[in-house]
Amino acid sequence: MSEDLELLMAERAIQRVLTSYSRGVDRFDFESVRSVSAPPMTSFTTFSTSRRGASRSSAAVVEV
Repeated sequence: MSEDLELLMAERAIQRVLTSYSRGVDRFDFESVRSVSAPPMTSFTTFSTSRRGASRSSAAVVEV
């Protein structure tokens, strides 16, 4: 396999992991987050909600 193809495949694999992690965080699906991480992992995440034009942010530290 050529070097360029190997690099492309490695980059795609990294992109898949980042996408799975992001989707897991967005959906509060921490099992999905665990599936792409190696223990122990700590993730600092911020959450934003909006009600009637007012926005509120929260932060969480998630141990995976």
